[in-house]
Amino acid sequence: MSAGIDTAAAEQGAKAPDSGRLSRREVWTLVVVMAGTFMAIMDSFIVNVAVPSIRAELSASFSQVELAVSGYVLVYGLLLVTGGRLGDLYGTRRLFLAGTWVFLLGSLATGLAPIRCR
Repeated sequence: MSAGIDTAAAEQGAKAPDSGRLSRREVWTLVVVMAGTFMAIMDSFIVNVAVPSIRAELSASFSQVELAVSGYVLVYGLLLVTGGRLGDLYGTRRLFLAGTWVFLLGSLATGLAPIRCR
């Protein structure tokens, strides 16, 4: 009886002992996930570098601008946990692609928005 279970596991694609090498698919998955993480960190970095320009254009105090930046980071952290749970429910690939598109479109809209001063 145990021989039938072992045969079934082998037929379903049970892996051979790990050789320590990543498959091509695993490498591409790693690159894509790292690129997504890089985008989020780079966006935060860009906003922090732009703080002096934002203050000058909007006549905002340093604390007002930092509150906006902190709000962005807080919302990012909250949505990261929510996105992980939704990824469990609906599929990680689907949620990753949807999140990347929302981030891309939001960044594009922000970059193209006109600046209106008082």
